[in-house]
Amino acid sequence: LYGVAAVIRFADLSCAATRADEMNFVRQAASGSSFADLWMNPPWLNQIPFADSMALLWAHAQPWRKADEGLVREPFALFGLLTVGLCVCWLWRRRGFGAAWLGAAWLGFCPFLVYHSREAYYYAVGMFFSTGMILQTLAMLEEIDRQREPSTKAWWGWGAWTMGACLSHMALWVLAATLAVLLWLAGWRSLRGASRRS
Repeated sequence: LYGVAAVIRFADLSCAATRADEMNFVRQAASGSSFADLWMNPPWLNQIPFADSMALLWAHAQPWRKADEGLVREPFALFGLLTVGLCVCWLWRRRGFGAAWLGAAWLGFCPFLVYHSREAYYYAVGMFFSTGMILQTLAMLEEIDRQREPSTKAWWGWGAWTMGACLSHMALWVLAATLAVLLWLAGWRSLRGASRRS
């Protein structure tokens, strides 16, 4: 299933119609801009150029290839595929093979996820990091529910996923804040003493 999900995300990426917003990604990659140029002069003033950096990094890593629509869409297809893999691994570890198989079937072929994985835009990066943030939050809530304080490693992981999500798209700031409040409330309700203060 995972191989088929990869094929439908990567097949004929350069043949799909190009949306106007994607042209900024192609233009940035084709111009050979530096990361400093991108972050000091972003193509949009109302977006964080984190996702744009992915296309630029992908193009810089392959200077022998022409920076076209196919090239700049590839990292987003990869993020889309990694999102599926992240969910499948999480399900397998916690719920077993059957749940992982169902997750792979649903997430691998869900038209919404496939579509956003095949375009050079902010959503595939945001989906990957917000999925990691949600799954990390769920794991930490399970620990708190067992009246165990989440480890420092868990908090660092949550912070990294949250930073990636918040840099991906500003709409995810609300989700990050909501999950932080949920963790705080769960810790306040279930933990005691130093663990609660922590």
